[in-house]
Amino acid sequence: MFDSPGNIARLLLAATLMAVPALSAQQLPALGDVAADVVSSLEEQRLGRQFMRSARRQMEFSDDPETRDYVRRLGSELVSAVDLDPSDFTFSVVNDSALNAFAVPGGFISVHSGLIAETASESELASVVAHEVAHLTQRHLPRMIARAKERSIPAAAAMVAAILVGGQVGSAALVSANAALAADQLQYSRDFEKEADAVGIRILAASHFDPAAMPAFFLKLQKSTMLQATDVPEYLRTHPMSVSRIADSEARAGDHPGVSRESSYDYLMVRSRVRALTSSDPLRTAGYFTDIETNGDDEAFAARYGEGLSYLAAGRYDRAARVFEELIAIRPGDRYVSLARGQLALRGGRTDIAVERFAALYRQNDADPVPARYYAEALVAAGRWEDARRVLRKWQRNDPNNPQAYSLLSRVEGELGRRAEAFQARAEYFALLFETERALKELEMARKHSAGNYYLSSSIEARTRELREELVRYGEDEKRR
Repeated sequence: MFDSPGNIARLLLAATLMAVPALSAQQLPALGDVAADVVSSLEEQRLGRQFMRSARRQMEFSDDPETRDYVRRLGSELVSAVDLDPSDFTFSVVNDSALNAFAVPGGFISVHSGLIAETASESELASVVAHEVAHLTQRHLPRMIARAKERSIPAAAAMVAAILVGGQVGSAALVSANAALAADQLQYSRDFEKEADAVGIRILAASHFDPAAMPAFFLKLQKSTMLQATDVPEYLRTHPMSVSRIADSEARAGDHPGVSRESSYDYLMVRSRVRALTSSDPLRTAGYFTDIETNGDDEAFAARYGEGLSYLAAGRYDRAARVFEELIAIRPGDRYVSLARGQLALRGGRTDIAVERFAALYRQNDADPVPARYYAEALVAAGRWEDARRVLRKWQRNDPNNPQAYSLLSRVEGELGRRAEAFQARAEYFALLFETERALKELEMARKHSAGNYYLSSSIEARTRELREELVRYGEDEKRR
């Protein structure tokens, strides 16, 4: 239904443009407290599912375990600090150099890799995520839809992606929209941006991040725009900025004096990781890490880690090995470097060594999805299918919303000749991507191969009923399209 850039633009524009005047934001409502009578939670989930389904077809979502795990933990920390349930939110990373982030109905928040790479501190990154959380807690989408209904604006759905996502998709939508309507709706969008700033700053303070990082980041973006007028940061396009907005956020940050926090070790390591793995010229990036000025042991260690990853990405395994060996001597057992050494062994064809290294990390905490992922991949590379299946089953139970677990499990089940289970796992992979129709087709194949196995057939039939009910619940069944 939303396969084309134009369609995804219309969906997103419907999500942020049709605003009503901003609330005072004196109280931070829990998810669902504001404008709940306008769009039901079910309706928000439906819109979010539609968008994420299309987004995954058109955007490259990061599959890097360390990066995804860090962003998920950061997001969960922010929402937990204001007594929200992290399970109501899904945090992800888009591989895109643009400085951008966006929130989608249903609790979906995505951060671009470029934003992680370019932030100067963890508080800066947290300020953007907190701002996006605020868009959801303040129920901006329902309030926008309410205004659209009141004003009978049929074209409003043709503009929101320009505000939320930006880029070519957003630009095309804005060009095609009525100029007067654009000006009217952008004003309401700015009201919501200020409200999200205010609530986001409160979330930062509650999480003990530096609230001043938000206006400082805005100001930095504006300055970069003035220096490079032809290269406007995507975040400024999708989140309209003004002098008054920056001043307002500075004043609100001033209400929380003394609230500050140093960037965590995890942030520094993941920022280096993103810079290294998303570079189009990893050897040049290795030189960048060599020359970069650092402040403190953790930053220096993270820079060397980025250098080693850059060599790994460039296929210079000898240089990468030297860097990682030096680092592991400085900090024996470091999780990031130990994982990198395992990846180096796997890419270099030393599968047995990779299995050994990942197994050691997995035994330390078999509930940690990151070493579980790498250990399973190494076992697959070694052809140890039964062992891989055992690890994958446990990973899938500990991390049930990770589609990669099911994708890899499907392959392993197939290698073991368990065709019904392979199709069943593949169905769960598509279900997690909100591709419910495709999931049902996989379950049908699983059913055909499950003859004679009563318990397996029963589980397949039960899951098929659940997904069919889901299609009807979200209005996604073919008869209603």
